[in-house]
Amino acid sequence: MEAIISTTGLDIRNILPFWMQQHLVKRAATAVFIKQRSKLYKLVDDIIKVKRASAEKGDKNAKADLMSFLIAGDGSVDGLTDNELRSNVITFIVAGHETTAVSLAWCFYSLAKEQSVQARLRDEIRVALSSKTGERLTYTEIEGMEYLNCVTKEILRLYPAAALVPRESINADVLGGYQIPPNTTIMLAPWVTHRSGDWDQPLKFIPERWIGWSGPSGVKRLSYMPFSSGPKMCIGHRLATLEMKCALIDAVNKFELKLLPGFVVKEKLRVTLRPEPSMTLLVSEIP
Repeated sequence: MEAIISTTGLDIRNILPFWMQQHLVKRAATAVFIKQRSKLYKLVDDIIKVKRASAEKGDKNAKADLMSFLIAGDGSVDGLTDNELRSNVITFIVAGHETTAVSLAWCFYSLAKEQSVQARLRDEIRVALSSKTGERLTYTEIEGMEYLNCVTKEILRLYPAAALVPRESINADVLGGYQIPPNTTIMLAPWVTHRSGDWDQPLKFIPERWIGWSGPSGVKRLSYMPFSSGPKMCIGHRLATLEMKCALIDAVNKFELKLLPGFVVKEKLRVTLRPEPSMTLLVSEIP
């Protein structure tokens, strides 16, 4: 975990423009990064060896997971090489673990504040689970849970994990009347856009606003972009939202979330939009 956190932190800082990160990336920090990256590479390489050996033996009892599918390929082409596997696994870790965790922290906080939303979500979850006999919900069943989808969208509107998204202009352009030269760093701010006056009661947590929503279109398509937008939007946005939904289904079904008396949290923009201080809630198991 130390290797993952250290490697993740410095890698993400390196995507920021120099004027934002020059005080963060020091020579000593780079040395730590290289050391921890080597540990992470070895850990992933060892897992790949075990998975490949299991696949070659045709072990039917082996757990089917994402790496197993990457190794096997889709039948029409060979699976990925070891280097390709390592790159993909580390990308999942670096790009996916903190963003989803932060989004879930804000989600649990919002549900603890709004008990009626939490109760309605729990009702929907339990209705969906009542038809299952020890089996997991399928992807189609999860995507069909309307209120769960609403809660997820509303959290990503109010608390987009990537509150700032850096982009670089390729050609000269004009934005809002400003001349933008080529090779200029532009910071998009989904956090600001999502809380603009274009939304009804923009600062309130209202999952119901998404009922019947089919997605923005035309100019308004950029009014909601928790994963950025266009051809360079987050390639893992579907996986991230599915992870959030699966975690919510398990947590809200089993536990009741409440705020600690007097607990006050603020949004702290670091690499992601983290809670400050760390999120602390009252969690009670329920039948």
